[in-house]
Amino acid sequence: MKRSKLIALTLSGVLALSSAAILAGCGGNAGADTTFTWYLTAGEDGYYSDYEDNPVIEYIMENMQFEGSDGEMKNIAFDFFQPTTTENARSEFNQKYMSGNWEDVIDPTMSRGITDMYEAGVVADLTPYITDRELMPNLNAYLDAHPDAHPEYRALMQTQTKDGAKYLSIPTFKDSISYESQSFGFNYRRDLLVRYGVQPDEFYDPMTDEAPTANPKAGQKFQGHYTVNLDGTKRSDPMSQDTTLPEGANGQSWEDDVTFPSGHSDPVYISDWMWMFETYETAYEAMGIEPAYMMSLFYPGYNANGDLSSGFGGGGVLWYKDEDDNCQFGAAGTGFRAYLECMNDWYSRGWVCNTFNEDTSPFYQIDLDLVANGTVPLWMGGSNFGTAIQSSEQGYEAAAGAVVYLAATPINDIPGYDGNPSTSDYSTQATAEEAKEAMNGGSGSEYMLQIPTCLYQAEDFSQGFVISKAAAESKDMEALMRFFDFLYSEEGSVLTTLGLNAEQAEGSRYYEDYGLTNGAYTVNSDGTYTYDQILEQNVGEIRGAMVASRIPGIRCESKITYTYPEPYINGRQQWLKYKATGFIGGILNGQRTAEETDVIETVKAAVEQNYLYKEVYKFIKGERSLENAEWTSFARDVMNYSYTGVSVSDATAAYQAEFDRLYRS
Repeated sequence: MKRSKLIALTLSGVLALSSAAILAGCGGNAGADTTFTWYLTAGEDGYYSDYEDNPVIEYIMENMQFEGSDGEMKNIAFDFFQPTTTENARSEFNQKYMSGNWEDVIDPTMSRGITDMYEAGVVADLTPYITDRELMPNLNAYLDAHPDAHPEYRALMQTQTKDGAKYLSIPTFKDSISYESQSFGFNYRRDLLVRYGVQPDEFYDPMTDEAPTANPKAGQKFQGHYTVNLDGTKRSDPMSQDTTLPEGANGQSWEDDVTFPSGHSDPVYISDWMWMFETYETAYEAMGIEPAYMMSLFYPGYNANGDLSSGFGGGGVLWYKDEDDNCQFGAAGTGFRAYLECMNDWYSRGWVCNTFNEDTSPFYQIDLDLVANGTVPLWMGGSNFGTAIQSSEQGYEAAAGAVVYLAATPINDIPGYDGNPSTSDYSTQATAEEAKEAMNGGSGSEYMLQIPTCLYQAEDFSQGFVISKAAAESKDMEALMRFFDFLYSEEGSVLTTLGLNAEQAEGSRYYEDYGLTNGAYTVNSDGTYTYDQILEQNVGEIRGAMVASRIPGIRCESKITYTYPEPYINGRQQWLKYKATGFIGGILNGQRTAEETDVIETVKAAVEQNYLYKEVYKFIKGERSLENAEWTSFARDVMNYSYTGVSVSDATAAYQAEFDRLYRS
């Protein structure tokens, strides 16, 4: 690869490039003290057998020098290791505990927490290095520039140990959460609404409207079509319900006038979803096709991250953080009871798969073949936005002309789903008066009109990597930490997020093989970046293989612009409509003491597998009553559930101790 002068790029004015940290090099070999082994828990990309062949990693090792502990400029090199298979990752990680044979840089994802690794004498204390502003100016500049993060980034980076708070890991930050980062959510059949739906009689958004508004188009058929003619020009004819895909069009060029009962062009509320399901029933009856069901559920009857349940008040089904930074156990809350009321009602209507609890696959969908043949119109999964799920040539009438849109987690606006089955009415949207009462703290308010907080969503902070104690004692840590600090510079951020520019890519065999001779991106006049079309159109493996997404640093996602059609962008943003503020995920896993980890991990899997998995689905299928006495018994039993002497209440207290340190200190 050609060795060339690196180009400093302006990102946000926050990041600095330390000349002591990196220089344009003349190449050379790294010594024994600057050659580091690196353990990754992720498998290979499929484009090269070893991660050191990643073009960005290769470029860094061939072109850059870092100042070592002796003041000399040194090359740095990495030798990466991965598990033999993804399935073997955890067992192989545990074997390292038993053997003590650790790499120098370690991905701790498979551990019980980095506190546990530190207490076991595996990982090094990085506090002296991270707090040294001369050694790591770029990281400290980024931390200084983000004092308002909640919790504050410096607090997130510190881990509680028996020796006090320590910096133990090299984290990754995202300067924003892009819709490109969100790869999982609700999909629904838009074309069936167009072909078989009619305009609602009135529009009413209970969170904004004083009263319903009459729809002047009430009862009229919706219209929709592809907006590209065979010659590539936009169609000028009125919407025609033409679902035939013309040459030069794609699913992202679809256009329609669908408006939901809430008055929005996308579904917002539970009532919008119910209207959708009723329309789907009409569609399948008109086609003479028996639908499999309207939607599937994850086999326990819920998703632990929240999704549908979080729109009923509360957050996730397991532990979550409420708006007051208190820890709650969702399954014992009446918000979850309201969710179960809704699912029980939908199940009785035939909208929910009647065998959802019998398939214990790790995926939300019960049968993806049913989605593909068109007999399931709403599902949780990866994005199929705008695409036909099957061609009509394969004989699936229900899938012919399919247009798929994406939906946000719905907000409950049905007074009946209020956690009080004795007074439930499952068919009527909230009136203006009921909505106003709910928003002012009236009866049932905690179960209505609550913004979802816990759903599967990317995070802006991840724990990153730890350094083995053995490496810290035997290798040149200052050279290694200067390398890591470079990754927080503007130049390093662009390299890891976007890949190589045209000059840097000259001579790269992988860039040449995949047609990236002009580099991975272009710099726009406003200082933003746009991926080469090859990378933009291939969001999956090839983009990940040509950038360096597996190493830490700052992902400058806010500075990337895309050339996607507006409908695609708007659709993907539905999955990011509500922030996952209550989710207890990766960002908090490294903040617990060893004792807190022991308590939480002891009961966490047990309460799900031994209790919730066996009982929750019964409420949905009507095998257990949601009336007061039985629900009170369930809520009491779940909070008191104990495994080897550790209860759910004990784990809740352990989480709360962690929250108090992070959010109240």
